[in-house]
Amino acid sequence: MNQNQARAGPDPAFRTREERSDKLRVLVADTDAAARRVCAGYCDLFDFDCAVAASRREAMTLIGRERFDVALVELAMASGAFPVRLTPPLIGLAPIVRADEAQRWLAAGFADVLAKPVTAARLFAAVHGVVDGATDASRSWAVAAG
Repeated sequence: MNQNQARAGPDPAFRTREERSDKLRVLVADTDAAARRVCAGYCDLFDFDCAVAASRREAMTLIGRERFDVALVELAMASGAFPVRLTPPLIGLAPIVRADEAQRWLAAGFADVLAKPVTAARLFAAVHGVVDGATDASRSWAVAAG
């Protein structure tokens, strides 16, 4: 670490629970307009400060210039495009999530995976599980039959 990095302190894009006294900042990145509306509506319901992105490029632009506590990202959009170490914690969104798929995304660095359609309760539990550091106890993915 050089002197300028030491003076700058921790990366301002990430905040610990103790550093956060305002609303949770959530990014919803999904190519499906209805899914964006639903997730953003739940964010409003829970008084999260929400931004939306309809494309990978738009999501990365927002992540590059704004601070987010967590990002809900459509897994199809995320394939190989989100440098997990440079982003806020990621929660994947997918229409059907089999246990093996969920484990693959978790191993790739995602904090959690939600099956669509997302319910208010699952979104709330996943976001707070990630932000509060309780993801192991609150995995939200559902296993598809078959």
